[in-house]
This record gives sequence, C-alpha cells and structure tokens, in this order.
Amino acid sequence: MTPPKRQTLLRVILLSISLAGCATPPPPAPPPSPAALAAQADADLQAGHVQQALAAYLRAAQGGDHHAQSVLGSMYADGDHVMQDNNEAIQLLTPAAEAGLAEAQLRLGGIHAKGGSGVVQDAAKAVFWWRRAAQQGNAEAALHLGEAAQFGRGMAQNEAEALRWYQQSADAGDSRAMTGLGTLYAEGRGVTPNITRARSLFEQAAASGDADAMYRLANLYFEGNGVKHDDATGYAWLRRAAAAGSVDAARRLAMQSAVAP
Repeated sequence: MTPPKRQTLLRVILLSISLAGCATPPPPAPPPSPAALAAQADADLQAGHVQQALAAYLRAAQGGDHHAQSVLGSMYADGDHVMQDNNEAIQLLTPAAEAGLAEAQLRLGGIHAKGGSGVVQDAAKAVFWWRRAAQQGNAEAALHLGEAAQFGRGMAQNEAEALRWYQQSADAGDSRAMTGLGTLYAEGRGVTPNITRARSLFEQAAASGDADAMYRLANLYFEGNGVKHDDATGYAWLRRAAAAGSVDAARRLAMQSAVAP
C-alpha cells in the first residue's frame, strides 16, 4: 500500500472513532405509568410482597391512578397492612369516588356512616355516596340504601324506596337484602303483605347462611304464619340461627333453657 493510501485509510479510521465517541447515548427508559404501577402493585400484593405493593400503590395513587387510590384508601379504612386512618382513607378514596369508581363510593359511604377516628358521623354523606354506587349496580350499596330508606337514616323514611333498593340488591344475590325485602313483605311495609313471598325470600337468604333469615323463619313456624305451626321446625331454625351468629336466636334459646323443667 502506497503512503498516500495508508494516510487516507488512517484518516477514515480516526474519523470513525471520533464519530463513535460523539454518538448520542440512547434515552433512558421512561418511568412506569401510574396504571402500570397499580397493576404491578396488584401482582405484588397477590404474591404476598406487601411492602412492595404498598410502595407501588402509593406511587400510582400519587400519579392519579383511581384504582390504586381506591385500594390504598380501603386499606387505610380497614387498617389492612397499614395503620388505620379514616382521614387518610377519605383523602385517597374521594378522587376515585368522584371519578366514578363504585367500590370507592361504597367505602367512602361506609366511613361517613360509621364515623370515628377523627371523622364525624354523617348519614347524609353516606347516603350520597351509596346512591352513586348503587346507581352503577353495586349490590352492597343498594342494600345500605334500602336500610337507610327503611329506617330514615340520612334520608326521609320511605319504605317504598327501601323495597326498590332491597330488590335491586337481592336480584344481585345479596342474602341480607333478601332478608330485608322479606321483612317488608311479611309486615306489609311499602307493599301489600305477602307472607308466601316473604317466606320464599327468607328461605333463599337462609340457604346462603343469613342468620337473621333463619331467625325469621323460626318465628314463622312458631307463629304458624304462612306455614303450618311446627315448634320442632321452629327450634331447628332457631338453633341454626344461633349457630350462624344471631344474638336474638341465642338469647331466645337461653331463655327457653332457663324456664325448661
């Protein structure tokens, strides 16, 4: 190779090295989106990596992810993996509820209904949030609205409205709503009395394990109301109700034992 050619080749090599040194480095990977952080938090929590999940939920919530706000707010409301704090729960749940998340609306209503931990009990606020959740088909919110309407908590007493919300919740399979609805039919509140319909609802709820429904079935058999009077069947339901947690059933059984010869 002649000297000029060697010099040209050398210049090309040096120029290539120089250009390589000046090349722009690749941009850093973008940070994960709030939605991605929330999804990772869900996976971490399911896998039992609680601290990782909490950190990811917090970052996602601060980034505006409503699912993360709802989950983390519920944790603070329950004291689940974090120190119980109703005010922190409200701060997290409110933007998620305002964005339309029914679960956040349900939980926010529950906090206002119970109050405590620095939060003033406010039945009207509870009804406000439960109504928004129930209008989206949330069965538990519809149950609570039925109770609020039946007993006049946070709203004017309206048994016809209670019937409607109980029906919506019962149609979604909530056994407590079935019992509430059955009670209205049994007593003729907001509807024409229908003991056959009431008994059917109590039986459905009892089959799902509802203790209050079992207790009410026991009373139907004791009274012969809509069924043939049958004390044996009544006591069988009473014992089942007490075993399922009915305080009224347990008290009645205790009284019966006290007076038995």
